Amino acid sequence: MRIDMPVLRTGRISIEPFRAGDEDALLAGSADPLVAQFAGLGWSGLTRADLRRMIEERWPALREEGRAAISALRDAETGAVLGYLPLFDLNWVERRAEIGYWLMPSSRGRGVATEAVEAVVAWAFADLGLLRVQGVVDVANVASQRVLERAGFEREGVLRSFKFLGDGTRGDAVLFSRVHTAEPRPPVRPLESDT
Repeated sequence: MRIDMPVLRTGRISIEPFRAGDEDALLAGSADPLVAQFAGLGWSGLTRADLRRMIEERWPALREEGRAAISALRDAETGAVLGYLPLFDLNWVERRAEIGYWLMPSSRGRGVATEAVEAVVAWAFADLGLLRVQGVVDVANVASQRVLERAGFEREGVLRSFKFLGDGTRGDAVLFSRVHTAEPRPPVRPLESDT
């Protein structure tokens, strides 16, 4: 199932696919010590060419396959990249997905991540029909835990030795979730004939 995610706009930000030319912003952001520490091994050692392939091939393919929507967070006025936000691990049968994010250092502390997470989750519930979105955050990443709490997520528990950190060690993570509160619609069944 293809993910047709529109450009989402809030008052301050635009949430849209990355485009050619964003490689340098991604390189700078992923080199930040906090991103390197908490975003995991997937960001270490990436080159500009790797990021170009991701922007032009891998991330569009994930949308086409219905597996993920990788988005740039942009300043609505200037178009500058403020951060990275993936909605990933989509499970269409169970109607759930995971959300992640990181911000450029200059974008932190302004509510940008919370605003973006709220917008993407609202879209995922309304347009994709998801019933659950979860976030998994390193136990030491208190700022990211606060983002999820402000975006209406509830803490569910600690996942022990859950993921590799940027330095190659394994670390614990906190699981958060936000569940769609509307009653899910039952499957549509054809009406049986009375005759």
